[in-house]
Amino acid sequence: MRSRRTTPTGGVIINLFDESGYLDTPLRKSSISIPEDGTVTTKFENIKAGVYALTVIHDKNGDKKMDTNFLGIPYEKGGFSNNVPAKFGPAKFEKAAFQVGEAPVTQRIVLRKAK
Repeated sequence: MRSRRTTPTGGVIINLFDESGYLDTPLRKSSISIPEDGTVTTKFENIKAGVYALTVIHDKNGDKKMDTNFLGIPYEKGGFSNNVPAKFGPAKFEKAAFQVGEAPVTQRIVLRKAK
C-alpha cells in the first residue's frame, strides 16, 4: 500500500531576528498560506549587513503563534535558519546565525516536530 502525501494546512510564520531581539522581537515578519506543493518562499528586502537568524512556525490553525502544551513543548512544527534542530528548547542564536552582506542569502529550512 502506498502512502498518500497530504497538503499541509494553515500557513507559516517566518521571523527575522538580530541577536538582541532573538525569539522576542522580530525585525521582520512574514505570514504565508501554504500552497498545494507544500513549499513556501518569502523574501526580506533592504536588510542591513549584519548577523541574523530566522524562525519558521507551521501555524496549522491560523492563530498566528506557536501552540504549546503546558510544559511549553510545541504542538506545531518549526524550524530555524541553518536548519538547526531544536533539542530541548529553541536553537541558540549562535547556531542559527547567518551573515547578510551585499549578495542575496538563501536559507532552506525543513520544519520538524520538537524533540
